[in-house]
Amino acid sequence: MMKLMICNISRSLQGGVENIIADLVRKLPSRGIDPVVGLVKGARFNDPEPYRKAFPDLPVEIIDEHGKGTRQARIEALEAAILKVRPDVVLIARVYDAYEAVTRIKHRHGWPRLAVTIQAYEPHYLYDARLYRDHIDLCVTSGELVRQGAIQWSGLPAERVVSIPGGEPLMYPDIHRLVGELVARKKYVYLCTNAILLKEKLDLFTPSPYFTFSIHMDGLREDHDEAVCRDGVYDQAVDAIRAALGRGFRVTTNSTLFDNASPLRMRQFFDEMMDLGVEGMMLSPGYSYAKAPDQEHFLRRTRTHQLFGEMLGNAKKRWKFNQSPLFLRFLMGKQDYDCTPWANPTRNPLGWRAPCYQILDTHYPTFADLMAKTDWEAYGPGRDPRCAQCMMHSGFEPTVVRQMSGSDIWTMLLSSGRNRPPASFSTIFPLISKPPLKSYPPRYQVSMPELAGSDRKLPRDSPFRTTSSSATDVPAFWVSITIFIIFRFFSTSVFANCEEILSNVTVRDPDIGLTTVVVSLSSPGT
Repeated sequence: MMKLMICNISRSLQGGVENIIADLVRKLPSRGIDPVVGLVKGARFNDPEPYRKAFPDLPVEIIDEHGKGTRQARIEALEAAILKVRPDVVLIARVYDAYEAVTRIKHRHGWPRLAVTIQAYEPHYLYDARLYRDHIDLCVTSGELVRQGAIQWSGLPAERVVSIPGGEPLMYPDIHRLVGELVARKKYVYLCTNAILLKEKLDLFTPSPYFTFSIHMDGLREDHDEAVCRDGVYDQAVDAIRAALGRGFRVTTNSTLFDNASPLRMRQFFDEMMDLGVEGMMLSPGYSYAKAPDQEHFLRRTRTHQLFGEMLGNAKKRWKFNQSPLFLRFLMGKQDYDCTPWANPTRNPLGWRAPCYQILDTHYPTFADLMAKTDWEAYGPGRDPRCAQCMMHSGFEPTVVRQMSGSDIWTMLLSSGRNRPPASFSTIFPLISKPPLKSYPPRYQVSMPELAGSDRKLPRDSPFRTTSSSATDVPAFWVSITIFIIFRFFSTSVFANCEEILSNVTVRDPDIGLTTVVVSLSSPGT
């Protein structure tokens, strides 16, 4: 039986990579392959124990650098682990020093074979492949464009490179045309990017009130670079943010925080982002797909409350978050909400993802099928163990709108200068102000294009169009609240015909009926 060793970081438990690896390890034995997961144990961020608890059935080999924190120590730890396991093939998953470790062993022993992946959103993979091209036996890329780059620039033989589509939006060659068509139709577009390619791509885009670059930032320089396993990425992102702001683009940031995040360093990070001039910051807690008992669930939620409580307690007035202040209070443990998984549906080439962005049970061909056939009451904390630790904004922030009370409106008003609703906030009310329907009538009283049309008629000085003047925050808030009250208390049938509208969200048909579009190209499985 062929032996496969997959080298992976251990700090992340909830990502798509971790679940893909878990599925591979469980299914490969039936294909005649004996897999083992090599988990890095580092000085600060990588701790294998939570990973092993989250995936107790996976065979694991610890790659321990004994807390030294140097590249040489990591390479030596990788060599020792590989020599102990003696795999036929080593597959690298975000452990870049494994290139050097495998190459050294190959020189001495002539084995193992080396398999790598090159993701479109991290083009420095191409550079690594170029450096070690003579030792790579198989390369899997996240799209044909990246495959051609691996062949033409990295110099890998074409027969060794296989393409599986997906990746960073700025790697998509027609991304500027797609954004341009959406903006021309006055749709709000948030383009999610790690900003590595942003500076060189800026000339392709035109600033607009409807268009925002959402930059992934995981903290200060040392924290962000370690999180993405690459030195210098933070500085690249900061330079790109400055360049984008200098040209008049709207720019926000998004950050995912894990247990090892420092509240003090994150507060310093907020200051740095405000000094840069970003429009707002979005925060999300990282968590595992917990298969753990309730006690572990309680402790992990308590840790999230503690982290965000220390981080956001006595928040500075200059900090601007691109989120509801009520959701931030939820993260701090000051309010409690249930999940609204249908409020931010995900559609990909396989169909409508059920039940939500974070968890995949199946895909449905239509939005109506997603809503009618999904047992929504089976999901959420206390019902599905995979939901136990989840506090994701995509599921819980919409609940803020569904359950908003008079006191909540007052809280929103007091916080509107720092935590104002996004420009298109009003347009999500029709979708999330009612529970999901089990059956759909043939026609709805309100359609998404009609709702979106109100935004199209706003004057140039409308608060929905502005991004810089704090004087317009309160008017923008009151417009959103007014629309909310109308739909929450006076509308009897406010569900938009989402199947008809959202089914047209394709690259080839840019006539999208949504008012807000988040651009984040990814693999079909996500």
